[in-house]
Amino acid sequence: MTHDEVAEIGARWLRRNGYPMAFANLRSNVATEQPDALGFNDIAESFLLEAKISRADFLADKKKPWRANGNGIGWRRGYIAPEGIIKPEEVPYGWWLL
Repeated sequence: MTHDEVAEIGARWLRRNGYPMAFANLRSNVATEQPDALGFNDIAESFLLEAKISRADFLADKKKPWRANGNGIGWRRGYIAPEGIIKPEEVPYGWWLL
């Protein structure tokens, strides 16, 4: 599975779970953080999903400055990855794991 495929699965999951405006693989020339999947619901809450297809990518993600509590995009935040890439106990408090 590619990173883009996992991000697309994440966007579909968001649409099915209360975030009808959901997009995958967003890119911006202005924002530093580039969401893999981002959805918005009807009360303007956002849900960011970070797609990870390797353990090394997940471990490197922890070092990004916008992972610090409250510094990133998304009212809710989570990871989406193939099974076995991320151990549930490694997920930051308050984040989801799909």
